[in-house]
Amino acid sequence: MTKKVTFFKENNNFTVFGSIPAFPVGVNYEAFRWCFRGCAYCFACINKKKIFDLSVGGLGSPSEMIKATVARIEKADKNPNPNSFLDWYLRNRYPIYASNNSDIFVPGCEGISRQILEIFDRYGFPFFFTTKGIHTEELLSTLLQMSTKRAGLITITSLSDRYRKKYEPESLPPEERFELVARLNEAGVPTGINVVPFLHSQFPTLKEIEKLLTKAKEAGAKEVTFGALNFRGGTLKIVPEEFKLLELSPPSSRYYYVNRRGVYANFLRLIELFKEIEEIAKEIKIRVSYQWELNTLIKATAYSNEDLESYTTTYQNLVDTFYPKVVPTIQMVLNQLRRKRGEDVFLFTFGEFIETAREICNQIAFQHSQKFRDIHSSLQIDRAFSKALKSMSYLEMLRYGWRKEAGHNLFEDYTVWKVIDREGRTVVDESGDPYAVFLPSPDLIRRKTDPKTGITRAVLSTEFLKEFGIEFE
Repeated sequence: MTKKVTFFKENNNFTVFGSIPAFPVGVNYEAFRWCFRGCAYCFACINKKKIFDLSVGGLGSPSEMIKATVARIEKADKNPNPNSFLDWYLRNRYPIYASNNSDIFVPGCEGISRQILEIFDRYGFPFFFTTKGIHTEELLSTLLQMSTKRAGLITITSLSDRYRKKYEPESLPPEERFELVARLNEAGVPTGINVVPFLHSQFPTLKEIEKLLTKAKEAGAKEVTFGALNFRGGTLKIVPEEFKLLELSPPSSRYYYVNRRGVYANFLRLIELFKEIEEIAKEIKIRVSYQWELNTLIKATAYSNEDLESYTTTYQNLVDTFYPKVVPTIQMVLNQLRRKRGEDVFLFTFGEFIETAREICNQIAFQHSQKFRDIHSSLQIDRAFSKALKSMSYLEMLRYGWRKEAGHNLFEDYTVWKVIDREGRTVVDESGDPYAVFLPSPDLIRRKTDPKTGITRAVLSTEFLKEFGIEFE
């Protein structure tokens, strides 16, 4: 059966991330409605059994999508909306993440992919990509011959081709992906390896992990980044049949909580595992990094304030080629707060967080005062929340990072905690500004993590904080 591809039919295929992101690139480009790799574990393949049967009619055609992409860029250049972050991004040639929910190099759609690359090159857009393979020499040549800056990650989740055939059917074999990493780096395109999601059953021993890192080094990979498997917000209910394929048997089951609310990483066990992986990486002399939750929790519990450079945001070293046109991230704000305080554990108020974010926005010439009208169309962001964001400025959105309903929540995804008194009231300063504490403690995560759900509570009491030398009058 011929697989038919659906394309976005929206105002444009460009979107921006809905709140201050963890990723240092704020604009996202989606050519396809979902990813068509068919990977069993991916939320972007939720409807993969049905998606291949959908016709293009009514959902947008390739030619319409290409025309809309060019028209959107030219509108931002010639007639920008002063209240649009997306216009600001495009007009100032901020880097593009191509793409977040789907692979831009989908097999069978190479002609569309080539046209997209040609548009980026013609208009001078630097871009970042993640992919599980480029399947034709013609498409690879187009990528290699571009003059615009680009960097990327090749996802390799297992060294076994049997695993690939079962769980990633529309992806290149692992050996061919290593060859792709080598060719891209030899051609001057900075490329690393993406081990996302990381399931230990794919690399059942540290010897297998050492083999992965050794092959990455031989291929010239700039880094190997790891990410945990997380199905949140009831997503598991949508894909129970597909998820069963993953067979979360030991040792993978030791590193994840699985319940009806979703799948959550067991950060405490992953921290211990990745400490061992880092030791292997040091011997091989290859850089390892982690996606946002893992990056903050692992790095924060393993490094002192003197090692702030180790707290780079996810993929930051690859995106550095695009600097200074990057987006301020939560991690940047926390890093700057730590520099100011010179402490590993410290209290700060919401006002200080906002002011520090403002400083960082100004340092990288980011137009933080504009109204935010463009919402990232992610399933992980609540519709009502997205609607509320439309009337807010960039810095105002940070307030939502302070609240549970935010798309990327400060207190759930980082080692930052709200503070309450004995009566359960939020602790505030003299001006009524709420306090938070940056406290990277494995023991704290252990004591505050629900052993059944894997969810870490985002609140600490003033009594509890006395154990860490923090007292309130």
